[in-house]
Amino acid sequence: MSNSSFDVGCSFRLNGRPYRVRDAGKRNCVLEDLKDGELESRSRVDLGRAFANGTLVFEDLLRPLADTAYSMPEEFQSIADVSERARRDAQVKRHFLHAICPQGHVLYKRTELRDKLLELNNELPDELRLASPPSVSSFYAWRQKWIQSGYSVRSLCSRFDLRGRHPVPTPTALLEFIEPTIQEVFLTPNRVSVSETLDQVNGRIEKHNRNQPLAEQIPRATRRMLTREISRAERMLVLERRYGKRAAEQKTRVYGKSKRVTRLLERVEIDHTPLDVIALTSKGGLAARPYLTTIIDVASRMILGLYISFRAPNTGSVLRALRNAILPKDQLLKELRIKTDYEVYGVPIGIYLDNAAEFHGDDLAHVALDLDISIYYCPRRSPRFKGVVERWLKEINYNFMHLLPGTTFDRYFKRGDLDSIKDAVIPLDDLNRLVWKWVVEVYSRTWHRGLQTCPREKWSELMANGPPALPRSAGVVEFYTSPVDQRTLSSKGIEINCQFYKSEGLDRVRSVHGDIELTVRPDLDNLGSIAVLDPDSKRYFKAHSTDPEYAEGISLEEDVAIRKIAAEKYELLPHRSALLSAKAEIWQEVQAIKAACAKPEKPTRKPGKRPGKSRPTRGQLHAMAQEASRQQTATTPTPEDSDAMPAPSPRRKVDFSKLQSHPNGQQPLL
Repeated sequence: MSNSSFDVGCSFRLNGRPYRVRDAGKRNCVLEDLKDGELESRSRVDLGRAFANGTLVFEDLLRPLADTAYSMPEEFQSIADVSERARRDAQVKRHFLHAICPQGHVLYKRTELRDKLLELNNELPDELRLASPPSVSSFYAWRQKWIQSGYSVRSLCSRFDLRGRHPVPTPTALLEFIEPTIQEVFLTPNRVSVSETLDQVNGRIEKHNRNQPLAEQIPRATRRMLTREISRAERMLVLERRYGKRAAEQKTRVYGKSKRVTRLLERVEIDHTPLDVIALTSKGGLAARPYLTTIIDVASRMILGLYISFRAPNTGSVLRALRNAILPKDQLLKELRIKTDYEVYGVPIGIYLDNAAEFHGDDLAHVALDLDISIYYCPRRSPRFKGVVERWLKEINYNFMHLLPGTTFDRYFKRGDLDSIKDAVIPLDDLNRLVWKWVVEVYSRTWHRGLQTCPREKWSELMANGPPALPRSAGVVEFYTSPVDQRTLSSKGIEINCQFYKSEGLDRVRSVHGDIELTVRPDLDNLGSIAVLDPDSKRYFKAHSTDPEYAEGISLEEDVAIRKIAAEKYELLPHRSALLSAKAEIWQEVQAIKAACAKPEKPTRKPGKRPGKSRPTRGQLHAMAQEASRQQTATTPTPEDSDAMPAPSPRRKVDFSKLQSHPNGQQPLL
C-alpha cells in the first residue's frame, strides 16, 4: 500500500466530499473542493485530527472504493493475503527498486544498471538471493508497475495463480446432454452421486450416437467436465434441490448473536434432554436414562431450576421445574446436603419454548397467566432461537455425565466394550443431588467467555439493577404449579396413577352426593396422598393411598419405571405362553360342548310368504293327476293276483241299545 502526505496534488475525501491540495505551506494547506471548485484553508493540525478520527481518507478519486457493496477498499488489502512464494518475490523486487530508484527516479545510468543489479543480488540473504540477477528490462517493468500503483508493494507480487493452461471450455454438443442430466438426475432429493450422473450422461450420448454417422458422433463426457458444470451452479440451489431448503440455509447462512439481554429473568429458556447415564430407582431397581428439564436465565447464564425423572418430558416435569425455579433454594440445598449458598429465584418475565406438546398444554398456560409470565414460541425446527439452553444441555452431558459410572456417551459406537447397564450404580436421588452440587459449586463458578466472568458474578452484578419479583407466598406457587385432574368417586375410592385413595372426607362426600366427579391435585413426587376438592366447602382435603408401604415417598416416574420393568420381566417368563395355550384349549372345549348340546334348527319361512298351503297352479294339478293315474295303474290287481288281494274290511255296525232318549221326550237322532 502506498503512503500519502498533504502535498500539492494530493487527493482525499473529507466528511465524504472530495478535495485536492492546491497549495501547501508549513502550517496551512489550501484545499480545492472538487464538486463546486471553492477554495478553503485548513491547518495541518486539523487535517491530522480528521485523519485520526476517520473522517479524512486518502484515495485515488478516479478509482472506485470497492467492487461490491460489502467489499472493503483496495488499500485495505494486505501482503499477508498472498502466498509465501509471492511475498518473497515482492520482497526481492522491493530491495532492487529502493536501492536504484527510491522515489521513482533512477539514480544510475542504464549502462551501470547491470553491474548494480549484480551487486544488489549478492547483498541479499541466502534464502532470497536469485540464481542470476534480473535483466535491465525486467527491472524497468517492475518500476513501471510500482509507479502506476502508487508505490504499492502488492503490485510487485507475481501472479503465480494465473500461470498454467486455462481449462478448455466444454463443447456445446456435450452441454446439451450434461446440463439436462444435472437438472433431472443430480439435482434431486435422491442425491445421486457424480459417478452415477456421469453414467447417465454417457448413456444418453451412446443412445444418440446410434443413429449418427461416425463423423458426427459426440465423444463421451469426462468426470472433470461434469464436475466443472456442477460447480458453476449456485451452491444454495444445489443444496436446496438435494437436501431441502432448511438444510441449505443451515449450510450457507451465518448466524450472529441474538439480542442482548440486560435484565435478570427478562429471557428464560426451557428445554429437555436425556442424560447420558443409566440410573437406578430409589427402590434399587434398574431403570434407564433419566430425562433432565432445565430452566436457565440468559442474561446471567445461571440455572434457575432443574427436574430429573425417568418419565419422558411432560407437563408435570415442566411445572415442577418452574416451581423449583421460582422458589428460593435454601430448603432444597439443605435437603441435598449442599452447604454453598445459591441465591437464585424469581418469577420469569418471559419464557422461550420450542413447539413440544408439553409446552402447549392448558396447565402451563394457566400458570403463565396467574403469575404474569409471557410465553414465546420459537419457529419449528429452529433450535438456534434458544441456543443458550441447548448449549448448556450439551455441556452437562459432556463435562459431567460422561465422567460418571454407567455413562452411555452421546453415541453408541463411542461405548466400545463398555457395558453401561452393568456399571450403573447411582440411584436417581443421588444423581439429582450430584447434578445440583455440580451446578451450584462447579458450573456457577466456571469462567464464561461470553460473559467475561462467571455466571455467579454476573448474577450479583445484575442484581444491582433490582431484585427478581416473587409471588405473594410459597403456597401460591405450589398451588399454581400443581396439575389439575378430574376423577370419579366410587366404592373403591378415587383411582389415579394406578393407585386407590380413601379417606373420611371421601366417605362423607359419597354419602351425600354418591358417585360424582371430583377435582383432584396429585402430588407427582409422592404418590402416598392426593388433594381432593370438597364440592360443598370448596376446600381441599387429603386422601391417602390404600397401599402406603409402596406409594409413600415414591414419585410417579419411579412408579411407571417399576411397573414397566415388572411387565418386561413377566414377558420373559413361560407363564404368558402357557396362559395363552390354556385359554385356547378352554375355548375349544366350550365350542365342542355347545355343538353337542345344540338342537336342530327349524326351517324358517321365507319373508313375504303367508302361512298355510299355497294353491297349486293348473299345470301342477295336471301333473298331479297324471302321477295319481300312474300309481293307480301300478296298484290295480290282475286276475292272476286275485288270491293275493286283501279281504274287504267289515262295515261298522251301530249299536242302538246304547242310545238314550232325549230329555224332552224326543226320539234319538240316528
